[in-house]
Amino acid sequence: MTKKKVEPDDYSEGESGTEFDVRLRDLKPQAKLHRLMFFWKKAYKRAKGGALVVQLFMDIHKEVLKYGTTKNLMADAKELQVHARKGGLGNCLILPESKFKTIWNMIIIVLLIYTGSYVPYKIAFIDEDTKGVQYFEYLVDILFFFDIIINFFSATEDPITGQIILDHRKLVINYMRGWFSFDVLACIPF
Repeated sequence: MTKKKVEPDDYSEGESGTEFDVRLRDLKPQAKLHRLMFFWKKAYKRAKGGALVVQLFMDIHKEVLKYGTTKNLMADAKELQVHARKGGLGNCLILPESKFKTIWNMIIIVLLIYTGSYVPYKIAFIDEDTKGVQYFEYLVDILFFFDIIINFFSATEDPITGQIILDHRKLVINYMRGWFSFDVLACIPF
């Protein structure tokens, strides 16, 4: 009775298979080698599969960072692809939850607090500004002007659907109909 030579590729179920009725230490050197090769190939395949899963999640993470957050998961995929191909997302639109937009909004909030608190105090109690205060006020006016430019390129969220508006023309029209006039008034030096 000749025993069939078992190749590493013949193992299919790991230790639950019938090939493993004999313990590893009881095998002959050649059989040990085949079984160990099988285990190493199996471990390699599992590690490779795990690496592919990790890579998939990294790609998903990059997409979430690129297109915002989960709000765009409900958006039309073709629209996102068209904007990505044209460079619309990377080159000219600022997404609402991007790091830059968040920091910029914080700067504008600080400037609005300054304008709302110090300027009335200055008008009521201070007759003449120092050169440093004048330069700072010019800087505030310039930053408010930059805010107008940034708002022309900032994607916004549709209040009805909750999706991010990616059409630049719609964004400009919405901004012109909304906050544009107030922003222009804010950047005029008084």
